[in-house]
Amino acid sequence: MALLTTLYTNPLIYIPLYYCAYQIGEGLLYGQWGKAMPELPEFKLGHLGTELWQWLIQFGKPLLLGMPVLGMILAALGYIVVWNGWQWFARRHTTIN
Repeated sequence: MALLTTLYTNPLIYIPLYYCAYQIGEGLLYGQWGKAMPELPEFKLGHLGTELWQWLIQFGKPLLLGMPVLGMILAALGYIVVWNGWQWFARRHTTIN
């Protein structure tokens, strides 16, 4: 379990998790499943901050909804995996007298 938790919190996993959360939020809010992410703006000197900020704002509502939903889905899956693993372990190590 520690191995899975370590992989889950790895910075390389953040991007796919955020992308998945964005897609879930986009689908639940607007019914557009599998929509492409907004393209990065062309960065011009002097306007980098404002253009990047406007680009990031587009992700707000879908991420705000998608992150908790993804969290609940992953928590439920984690619970099922641990519960089934414990049942398997208990059956395997139960002694019959």
